[in-house]
Amino acid sequence: MKKLFTLLCAMVGFASFAQNGKLEVLTAPNSSTPYILVDTLFTLEDTSITTDIYIHFANPTANDIKAIQFRLFYDNTKFSNAQMYWGPTATPVADKYGSYFLSGDYINVIATYTGTSSTFNWADGAMFKLRLTHGAAYQGVVDSMAIAGSTSYSNLATTGNGTDVTLGMYNYGGNFQMQPNTFPVHARNMDGTDAQGVYFTALKRLKTDSGNWTTIYTDSTDSDGMITFSHPIDTAFWHLRLTAQTDTMTDGSAISIVDAYKLANAASMQDTLTGVELYEGDINESGTATISDAFAVFNRLALGTGNWNQLFTGIYNVAVLWPSEYQAAVTATSIPTWAQAPRVYTIDTIVNSLSTIEPYIYVIGDATTTGYNNPAVLVGKMANPGSGTDYILDPAVYMSNKPDSIEFRIPKLTLAADNYMDVPVTMYTFGNKVGAAQMGIEYDTAIFEFESITVGDAAAKWTSLLSVESGRVFWAGHEDKMNPSVIESMNNAFTFRFKVKSILGWRTSPLKIVDKFAGDENAYDLSVRPSPNDGSVINGKADLDPKTLEMMVGFIVYPNPVTAITDHWVIFDFYTEDFSPLTAMVFNQEGILVKTYQDNITDTGFQTRGFYMGDLPTGVYFVRMVMNDRNKVYKLIKY
Repeated sequence: MKKLFTLLCAMVGFASFAQNGKLEVLTAPNSSTPYILVDTLFTLEDTSITTDIYIHFANPTANDIKAIQFRLFYDNTKFSNAQMYWGPTATPVADKYGSYFLSGDYINVIATYTGTSSTFNWADGAMFKLRLTHGAAYQGVVDSMAIAGSTSYSNLATTGNGTDVTLGMYNYGGNFQMQPNTFPVHARNMDGTDAQGVYFTALKRLKTDSGNWTTIYTDSTDSDGMITFSHPIDTAFWHLRLTAQTDTMTDGSAISIVDAYKLANAASMQDTLTGVELYEGDINESGTATISDAFAVFNRLALGTGNWNQLFTGIYNVAVLWPSEYQAAVTATSIPTWAQAPRVYTIDTIVNSLSTIEPYIYVIGDATTTGYNNPAVLVGKMANPGSGTDYILDPAVYMSNKPDSIEFRIPKLTLAADNYMDVPVTMYTFGNKVGAAQMGIEYDTAIFEFESITVGDAAAKWTSLLSVESGRVFWAGHEDKMNPSVIESMNNAFTFRFKVKSILGWRTSPLKIVDKFAGDENAYDLSVRPSPNDGSVINGKADLDPKTLEMMVGFIVYPNPVTAITDHWVIFDFYTEDFSPLTAMVFNQEGILVKTYQDNITDTGFQTRGFYMGDLPTGVYFVRMVMNDRNKVYKLIKY
């Protein structure tokens, strides 16, 4: 298999791993004795006959070490032979003797200085090179090096006066891995642009193993349509497999009212589908792009359905073509016979003999060939970032392959006097002729309730749909050729009307603009700019005078004292947004209930009520007034 390495992988693969500790100096775990040290990780050679690793010496003591003897254990089922050589720190020493003995799964090593220098001391570093020969069972999976095993040995060092001292043995891991194998994947849309957000999974399995695959990891393509899997694996012994399940993918924001517009035009032969459009436009696999396909897009938008499989069994959002199939698709003059060339929703291939894979994907129903994740949402402004309402108020929808743009402009919004809110949407075309558009608004259901939509003169002639769900309203429409009307200049396209359920407890409430799309008179997608305003609703009634605010949360009670001037009536004003029973309970100074007043409030807004106190003696009274949303007590004096 051809190996592709980025510069970074090459640096990691060869500088850190391939030399297997040749240039490192390992640190002893303590300073009590000299040490033989086994490194953390060694990289196996893939299809080579041998793998070289380096064994280190470190002497943190004050004694000069002249000679050493030690035993190491290795995987003798995967390695058929082991040979010890001098390493880079010992090679320059002219006066030396070394030897080793191999038996079973261990190797005994001795090394001694043979010169006359009384100050000689073996240098710290890679003192030995151990060459391990790959055996017949070698498959790129090897047990780690060890400093202890089934047999014992006296690991010793010699000081300058010929005295034996303990030679410490320390293993930092001794594990083996294969060289990182880097495999790139490049996913593209049918117009050749890069497909971002396509998820792939890499798996591996020994070729001699017919069991389950082991997942290496899963990741998605970046903005360049690229994903690179890098994993230590030798494809001489292992299968490397890449999979992608496109039947679980969304439409990547590629399907819009513009596609319904194009398919409707194609069904009446005002427009002609060519190349990939034929693959994308025949949603129901009838072999022809018909009004049924246009209806399917329209119906899907109206229902808010996220997958074709909910409308057509076995048909999903994203299909796959390989490069040769892609070439056939872009030159197609007719829709495929689906029984002979069924849509493929799974990428599943063993890639050992390949240097990369380059799938093409297309979104079924995307007759305008917008492309998966090609409509890039650009953040204009966040609503209350980090404090609960954290979303894009009105994003731009920018398509790199669709440069022309329009704008849905929303004014700064305030509440009307009648507690209704209108959201007029003006379309700025910037010279384009708009034949299709869609837009949704998400809102706080505790504050707003959708009432209606009024469509402007031009869009009123369009074929349109309105979808209303809890907290979300969506409108979409396209030109009706029997009643032609494209939007060519600044035009009040439509107005959303909301009832304000409550004016209490909030100052601003953001509206989230969603699912914005537009297309020109030829059913080509247009990019959509964000509105200059942010879509936040300002509650002008939040800054109320104290008297009005008291009526909203309690009652204004008067006159006080209660006298014959008002015929001993007590009056109370209040504001309510709810149909609610009202109860007033009058207590004397001893806390005895002496009077009760009840009423059913059957209207909303500002209210005035009252009751007679002339039948009560002069004195001080306490009136407790209760509604669904308030419970207040007021002190009254009666003369």
